[in-house]
Amino acid sequence: MIRTSAIVASLMLALGLTGCSLLSGPESANESSATDPAAPEASAVPMDEIEPAAAAVKIPATCDELISPETVETADPRIQSYHPGSQELAETMLGPKTVAALVGGSQTMYCGWGIEGTDALAAVAISVLDDTVRDDLVAALSDSIYSDVTAEYATKGVTADAVFGHGYSSERHNMGVIIVDGPVLIATAHTVEGDFAVYALDSVRQLNAAG
Repeated sequence: MIRTSAIVASLMLALGLTGCSLLSGPESANESSATDPAAPEASAVPMDEIEPAAAAVKIPATCDELISPETVETADPRIQSYHPGSQELAETMLGPKTVAALVGGSQTMYCGWGIEGTDALAAVAISVLDDTVRDDLVAALSDSIYSDVTAEYATKGVTADAVFGHGYSSERHNMGVIIVDGPVLIATAHTVEGDFAVYALDSVRQLNAAG
């Protein structure tokens, strides 16, 4: 079991996922380990081609619409949703620069899942950013523990303005993927395998393409 801070342990108890633990640190430049998922193909049309105006971008209304329970369960059939408390979970697992961008965005939504009695956790946060916040975040992530995996994701059929990822390391006991697609930010952190960022991206693109 991974040793975790009192704050995180209290959070896990509050969520009812006793036995769960995680560790996250700041998005610093001293360590890098990119995740390399076999990502599913997302909808092909980037958000900035569907609807360039951030104010007009639509975000799914619920976490189950963002990523369906059936899709989440492909990571593990035991996984449960615990969306109340998901903001605290996301802010604990994500770095401060990403959290600041989420706070500075609009239509921000937090979703979370986990397996009771285990370390299996997943947090997904989505927001719509203005140009300045988006560009500042991309610049910050480019000089952080995250690696730019935009090209790697493109080879898997997932095209976006920027994709950053990190894997497990001695400093962070979770994986993370951040996608910036037009004004849309999708930030994920998880200890269970799953292409949560791509699933969310696909839902957002389909919703906006449908008009």
